Amino acid sequence: MTSSFNIQPQRQLRDTFEQPEQRAEIAPPAQPEQVSQQRGGQLLDFTSYQPDLELQDKVNSIANLVETGQGLMRQNVKDQAEKVGFQVDKLFDQISQYQLDTVELGETARQLRKKGRPDLAEQVISTNPWFKFHYYNKKAETAATKSVVNLNEYVTNNMGRLQQIEDPTEVTSELVKQNQNYLKQNYPDIPDRMYSGLVAPALAKAMPLLQQNIAEKRAEYNVTLLNAAANQTLDGGVATWMSGKAPGTLAATLRKAQLEYMAAGKTAIEFANNIRTPFLTNLQFDADKNGINDFEENPELNGLLLKELSNFDLGDGQGMLLDYKDAENGKSMRQIIRENRDTIQARIVNKQSIADKQAQLEYNQTRRDLQTALSLIAQRDGDGDAFVRGLQVGGVNKIPFLDENGQMVEKDLFIPRTFSPQGLYKIYTDSVAVPDQRQLAEDKSNFALALTQKDEATQNEILNRYPTGSAAFNSLVQLKTTAQQNAVKFETKINSASSTLVVQALANLDKAKEDALKAAGNNNVKVKKIQERYDDIYRDQFKTLVKKRAGDIIEQQMQGATRAQLEDDGWWAQLQEDLRADLAQNEFFSTNLFDLTNPAPEIFRNIEEYAFTTRNADTTGKLTSVKKAQIVYTPEEFLAKNRKKADFGLYYIKEPMVSSNTFNEVMDVAIGKKLKVSPESLNELKNAMVIFKEMQPGSSLEALLRGQAQAAVFDYREPPNIKQGLSTPNNPAIQTLQKQVEKLMSTTTPVNTTIARRTYGHPLNFGPRADGAIDFYLQDKNGENNDVNFVAPTQVKVVDIGFQPGKGGNWILVEVLEGIGSNVESKHNLNKGDEIFIAHARSSQAGTNGYTGYDWPVKVGDVISAGNPLGRQHTTDSYRNDVDGGTGMHLHVEVRRNRGNILQSDMVKIYDTILSTGLAD
Repeated sequence: MTSSFNIQPQRQLRDTFEQPEQRAEIAPPAQPEQVSQQRGGQLLDFTSYQPDLELQDKVNSIANLVETGQGLMRQNVKDQAEKVGFQVDKLFDQISQYQLDTVELGETARQLRKKGRPDLAEQVISTNPWFKFHYYNKKAETAATKSVVNLNEYVTNNMGRLQQIEDPTEVTSELVKQNQNYLKQNYPDIPDRMYSGLVAPALAKAMPLLQQNIAEKRAEYNVTLLNAAANQTLDGGVATWMSGKAPGTLAATLRKAQLEYMAAGKTAIEFANNIRTPFLTNLQFDADKNGINDFEENPELNGLLLKELSNFDLGDGQGMLLDYKDAENGKSMRQIIRENRDTIQARIVNKQSIADKQAQLEYNQTRRDLQTALSLIAQRDGDGDAFVRGLQVGGVNKIPFLDENGQMVEKDLFIPRTFSPQGLYKIYTDSVAVPDQRQLAEDKSNFALALTQKDEATQNEILNRYPTGSAAFNSLVQLKTTAQQNAVKFETKINSASSTLVVQALANLDKAKEDALKAAGNNNVKVKKIQERYDDIYRDQFKTLVKKRAGDIIEQQMQGATRAQLEDDGWWAQLQEDLRADLAQNEFFSTNLFDLTNPAPEIFRNIEEYAFTTRNADTTGKLTSVKKAQIVYTPEEFLAKNRKKADFGLYYIKEPMVSSNTFNEVMDVAIGKKLKVSPESLNELKNAMVIFKEMQPGSSLEALLRGQAQAAVFDYREPPNIKQGLSTPNNPAIQTLQKQVEKLMSTTTPVNTTIARRTYGHPLNFGPRADGAIDFYLQDKNGENNDVNFVAPTQVKVVDIGFQPGKGGNWILVEVLEGIGSNVESKHNLNKGDEIFIAHARSSQAGTNGYTGYDWPVKVGDVISAGNPLGRQHTTDSYRNDVDGGTGMHLHVEVRRNRGNILQSDMVKIYDTILSTGLAD
């Protein structure tokens, strides 16, 4: 007997029991005939025969008794079979734990006794013959399930090979063979009948699903092969096109690839989605196999590609290829190719930026090594002049340095060609220059104060004025070391002042809670809500915000303090009193948190105050007008925190927006007591107007001052100030002051003969760069001439000039001597001490490989006023990538501050508001 899966059973199924012999069926009685019958030796007349009813009842009783007995016997047999079947199912689970591979009763019993289970052995023997039948049945069910699982695992593990078999009958044959081997090894003794009834149906159901899965994978595999073949055809076409740039080669290859793709049964749309669009989107080609994308090596290929495909007609009325829109993003092929071109250009620029940054790091490190070497030579009365003159640019030099034991030894230092002989000599002259003693004394005083105030920007600005390793530089470093040793003392005072305020604030909060609980009385609902607000919402937030507020105020107060004040315990005691006063009057830290009539109090959404204030008090102790105000935030910080909060537009009539000193100065000017306000006050007014313009768009300085003169702020209602200063509209002094503020707020744009244009593909077009640089080019206003100068945006000093072949090209480094810019934040202006680095210039030094015939109009050490030339820009014809670096005619500008490059976002702001016009002639 053979199954539907061509599996030969291992042996025939034998009956586990013999069927009982059946009673022969009794033939039905013949129909009575119309003939005479004989009874008891006498002939009976059938028509007049009377049946014996008593005898008939006896016969029926016997028949009923027999039928009842047979029914009881059948039920007993059924019950016994089910009982034994249940026992065998249980035994099967138990026996399977011992991994028995035979169902022969004797062997089974022997194995069970061997494994220490004589009880199971006896049960097995006692259940014969039912055991054998049920055991085989259970084993067949298990075989059905596990054979399907095994076949599925086999297909999964071998899918990579099975999907490559083209003939489906070969796949079926392999699966059948695998299943035969599995059953032969694991279930060799399943009877034919049980195999046919249980195993074969399960396999018959699973096999089509597995075959379908393989067929689907085969189809996917064929598509992959087809796609690979199409892409290979296109790659060959690109290589041919690039080798000679023969027009039409790539377009012809695209057509060929599409025809081959469609000949394999695919559609034109499938070719577009799977092949053509990805091909034109990625532009990843490496025909010369050097590991670099050909489109990055030769950017002009992008433009040639658009030209190559400009006349490509898709046919069938679909229009031109470059106008074809991708179904996924809706972009045309022309737009996709251009965006990809821009992405590649961005990578090129980023790589160049990284290379420039690395070169600058190497330059800075070399400069520091030389400064240290000159300092060591000076300490030992050596000849620094001879040392510098003996240095070899572009070669390895021996220089002194201190080893880990503090001993002076020599090391090798390679000096790149970014250094010029003049630049090296300037490092020497700076190291031995004797600084102005009065200036040095003033710098030391300011440096000490900056250390106390933790003002790192000022510290770095002062340090940058002196050469690293010089006596003046070392004296400042010593001050910093000493200050760090004393820092613990001030940290203790700061922590004490802050902690005192936090403790007071939390005490106020606790009292407010207790008062609210008393008022709630026995109202358990209110009590629960009050406790929830205290525990879950307010206490941690309250503590954090008070601590932050204290830190801001302490930092501001310290920045305005002298060294003597910071050493005075009385100053710190007064600071703590000021902190308590701020806590008491500051609406932001109100402890009215438990007013349950407001189900969602917004106490932590109140406006954060622009100024730190202390207020006057009336006879009852109630705080009234502002006594003292000191600005805490910058306008940008304040606006970012508060512009979306409720009552933002009315803040100016409730809280100070200028310091008390500034407001007093303005009132003195308004009544003619003073002619003008100080520069500091003018800047505060400018910042206040920046905020006020958002609070009350279109309003004037006079409107702001009237709001600040309200009772809740500076309270200038009483004469003579308010009567003479603000009572009359359009006060001439206030009008003049407003013009000064507006001039300070506006960016002055000089009249230029040239304009600066940021190069396409640079920030913000292309994202941030490692050195925060901007690339741009200059041209005359007619847009026809690039042979123009770039000029100093403010007064600068030439620090260094050099040449970096194939990278920065000819470059110049200048130091800002006079700050410029009216942006709110100083980091967005050019500040004194900043350095401006400009590369890829046409101006050059004679004697270098980068000499272009155009000499630099300046030399190291020159002080150049705003608007005067610093150098010359290349034209498209004079620019050489191998000499000047980069990707084409442009200038590269960086701003360096505190010995490092500024952030890209800050650089963009400086370029847009200062350099775009300041560098243009």
